[in-house]
Amino acid sequence: MQGWRQRMVSRFMSSDSESSEVDPHELVALPNLWPTRLLTLSLVTLCAWVCFDTADRFDGYLDNTKQLHVQRIVVHGVRNLDKDAVIEASEIELGAKLLDIKTERSTQLVVKMPWVKSARVAVQHPDLVEIYVKERQPAALVNNDGQLVVIDSSGQLIEPATTQVDTELPIVNGIDIHLLGSGNLAELETKTRKQCRVRAARPALAASGRNKIERREAQEQYLLHRRQLLAKCRSSRRQLRDLRDQVEQEHALLTRALKLIADWNQTPLRNRFSVGELHINPALGFTIFRLEDGAEVRIGWDDGDRLPRRLDQLAQLLHHVERKSLQLRYARLDDRFAPRRVVYDARGVGRAALVDRIHPAGPAAPRAPRSQNRDKMKPSPKSTKTRRR
Repeated sequence: MQGWRQRMVSRFMSSDSESSEVDPHELVALPNLWPTRLLTLSLVTLCAWVCFDTADRFDGYLDNTKQLHVQRIVVHGVRNLDKDAVIEASEIELGAKLLDIKTERSTQLVVKMPWVKSARVAVQHPDLVEIYVKERQPAALVNNDGQLVVIDSSGQLIEPATTQVDTELPIVNGIDIHLLGSGNLAELETKTRKQCRVRAARPALAASGRNKIERREAQEQYLLHRRQLLAKCRSSRRQLRDLRDQVEQEHALLTRALKLIADWNQTPLRNRFSVGELHINPALGFTIFRLEDGAEVRIGWDDGDRLPRRLDQLAQLLHHVERKSLQLRYARLDDRFAPRRVVYDARGVGRAALVDRIHPAGPAAPRAPRSQNRDKMKPSPKSTKTRRR
């Protein structure tokens, strides 16, 4: 072991002695780098100063010139909205710098408008900003306690109706517009979320200075308070569930009504019987009123294949009434006991009311003469003899 250490020490000593014996002619002097470093630092500083000065001068040039500033704002795809209202909602002003306009933020602001379904803001150099808007298409008007509200084909509420809205849109009655709004549901969800947070701090039952009776009373108060909070939470959840069910039912009824109007407008009946109003009754179903004269047609529910069959019946009825030069006032197509029967009321010019029944499947069987009915009603001779006996 000692021999190994001695060999290692002698090896290091020999390497140190060899390195100390260096020829002075082989030494090379290192260059002085400080002038180069100072020159590099000066050049970098000069370039930075030139860049900042140029940017400052360019900024001042942009402020003084009209280039790269908003000089025109063009709105595309607007029919029911006011262009000035769209520009105001986007918060883009004339004279603003094009480089400072945030298109994503302006797009989000425009989409928040009730009539806007989607939007896009584009900057076109040197001085133009274009706003592309896709509006919601109004499908009907919902009667809200005498005030009409415009809705689209998906049942989304847009805004109260104004004079700019098409007056030929059908009016839907029988829908609770307050349930369709998300305000009541969101408020009840927030209330339920707060009441279901049981934050009753459990008292320190093992606190010093309390006897067993005080600890038991504190525990009973805590349990009573917790039961009350849980009862309120269950009640709020029950109310929230009931409200959600009502909202879903109202939305389903409105969706079915809008689908009925859309299917109706795709048939040839649109030109002969335009929908003016549509009433929804939970017991009777759908009732349609004609726009021109208020003629009433009770359709019932549109389950399964009932709607196409009833539309065919109505087409035959209109042809039947027009052939007789009458005016339809009322028709019932939802007879559950006789689905093929159509009951209607039509009137002519200067005539009394006429009530008739038609069978689209074919004419009814002819009635027997009255004389034959009287013969059937006479008693037979055998029956008279038995009575005399």
